[in-house]
Amino acid sequence: MDCKKNKRNIFQRAFGICITKEPADKLSWYLDDKTLSIDLEKATELQEPGSGLRFEDDNFRLLVVHFEDDSFAAYDNRCLHGKRRLDLVEGTDTVQCCSMGATTYDKSGNVICGDVKGELKTFEISRDNDKLIIHLN
Repeated sequence: MDCKKNKRNIFQRAFGICITKEPADKLSWYLDDKTLSIDLEKATELQEPGSGLRFEDDNFRLLVVHFEDDSFAAYDNRCLHGKRRLDLVEGTDTVQCCSMGATTYDKSGNVICGDVKGELKTFEISRDNDKLIIHLN
């Protein structure tokens, strides 16, 4: 499969700078030991298909993607080879490492392009009206 690369320049790739942003409203999400709860009314960046957000604190990194087919996925936001962050690849159902190698994964977290073996850690998601619940265990 020919993998489309995200629109990042050489500087962004060399330093692992992602396109995917964190939520503008810091009150749009809540993290406890077992779940990440996202209020989609407040996390407006995730409302449209083809979008993604990074949720992070000192010991936690998660990428949540709203795919074009209106499904959601949540990934441990660490690429398997260099632990760099991931981005949604615009216009596709894939996520990609923010590095020079640009390892690319399908919706299920399986490698489709790149030298990495294995699959990304994904998390079960449930939805309760305008809330996404990501089950972290």
